[in-house]
Amino acid sequence: MDDKTTKVCHDCKQIKLLTEFAHTKTGHYMSYCKECRKTHDKKYRDSEKGKQKIKEYHKAYGRTTQRKAYVKTLNHRPDMKQKQKIRMHKYNVDPKNKIKHAAQQKARYAIKTGKLLKDICFICGKSNTKGHHPNYNNPLYIVFLCDDCHHNINKILKYVNDHYEDILINNYNNK
Repeated sequence: MDDKTTKVCHDCKQIKLLTEFAHTKTGHYMSYCKECRKTHDKKYRDSEKGKQKIKEYHKAYGRTTQRKAYVKTLNHRPDMKQKQKIRMHKYNVDPKNKIKHAAQQKARYAIKTGKLLKDICFICGKSNTKGHHPNYNNPLYIVFLCDDCHHNINKILKYVNDHYEDILINNYNNK
């Protein structure tokens, strides 16, 4: 056999075709054949050290079996499906949501293409910001705010919207 198409496995010491070896990221071939690598990996996963590493990995990335099972049951519960269906129906029917969604899409595209540049928070000057649309009919008029300021502004706006008539009556009676 040609030397460029074969290689010796460091574990089983057999001469095998290069197709029986996995590639590394740099384009080289692994020193163990796929079969030996599979048995070595299984042996490691079954060891205490391997089990601990896997547990740490899943804990860090939120992929524990309990979490997977919870999400799976949550997504397949009939009441959750019904709630999601109602939310989506409200979203699709309400014209305000369509305007809001269109404005957000236009803003995202403008930022992506460089037409609109993200800025620091308008109120406190923090750098990690999100866009706030004061008026969805003008989608590229955005005030950039950090999470805290954005939350506070939305809270104030919700209060004003909920008590708009009371505020007007108060202001009218005070004059």
